[in-house]
Amino acid sequence: MFNCRVYPPICIAPAKHLYGAPQLSSVVTCGPDVGRMSGPIGGRGSSPPSTPQFQRRLFTRLKRPKLNADHIGKTSNIQTFFEASGSSAAGAGWVEYAPPSLSQHKKIKQEGAALQVYKCRQPEDLGHDSFYIHKVRLQSPFLRDTLKDTLETHGIIYNKNDVFAESVTPHRGLFFARDKVAELAKTADNETTRNHCELLCLIIEEIFDDTFNKLEVLEKEGKITFQLLWTLFPERSIYVLNVDNTPPRALRVKSITQDWERLKLTSEIIIFDGFRYGTALLVDRIFAFEGAVAYADIPDFSYTDLSRRDDLCARLLERGRHALDMQTIAYVKAGVTDDTKGIWLKTQAS
Repeated sequence: MFNCRVYPPICIAPAKHLYGAPQLSSVVTCGPDVGRMSGPIGGRGSSPPSTPQFQRRLFTRLKRPKLNADHIGKTSNIQTFFEASGSSAAGAGWVEYAPPSLSQHKKIKQEGAALQVYKCRQPEDLGHDSFYIHKVRLQSPFLRDTLKDTLETHGIIYNKNDVFAESVTPHRGLFFARDKVAELAKTADNETTRNHCELLCLIIEEIFDDTFNKLEVLEKEGKITFQLLWTLFPERSIYVLNVDNTPPRALRVKSITQDWERLKLTSEIIIFDGFRYGTALLVDRIFAFEGAVAYADIPDFSYTDLSRRDDLCARLLERGRHALDMQTIAYVKAGVTDDTKGIWLKTQAS
């Protein structure tokens, strides 16, 4: 029988375990003629020798194959690719075969609809069962004939063949056209036109149901929030602005953009440049603010709600008529060649 004993460690020093944990080294002997071997106490066997055949190889680097382009463009044929279904302008996908077209029955069902609604999942909805209307395609020729001018005024443009027009979220054009759509749903001569306008009213109601509720409360108090500030400025509408304690000036909305930080409003204003009347562009920026504020208290923007100021409307109209009368006055040059001299004021009557 062998007489095996475990001797205490000669020196206490950390030895790296197979899995990285420090252990104590010990010496084990089995009889006087058996060689010694060392290993970690409580470890899973002895550490592998550090000989070259046991060294760990991390990875083998492969040589990159050399590109062979000798075959490109040598075949006498034409290869055609087709845009894949679901492609977009940002990243079009291409396939070698034309995607299958819809059957006649499905084609009539989809293309025959007066309105098409495209819904997307709410980004904050983890259950993926809540959707919002991302895009509305108006295909009805009856809507086109009665609403085209109104829709295009608010940025909903028909395609070059006048077949359809599309409204994409946030659907501001549909919001500003809602009164005209509701009016035609009741007064249009054609029954089909009334029906299609009613369908569009249902879509507008679904898109802006929450917005309508908020605006109803805010309008009673004469206040507005930054998130709903865009509702004050339909394109081509008139609003009044007080600039540096000057008399109120009427401006016409040309375009509006808004994000989470600011609203950019581009408007037209009538000016007199010393020779003639004309319009100039005025750009205002309204930065985000908290809560609901009165119209007159919008930060850095002294807005006046004309619908609540009949007296101001009358004054502005009178001023406008006076400006039209002044347009009969013109500057002419009286027999001198120098453009800076001889400018005289006369009326067209003289």
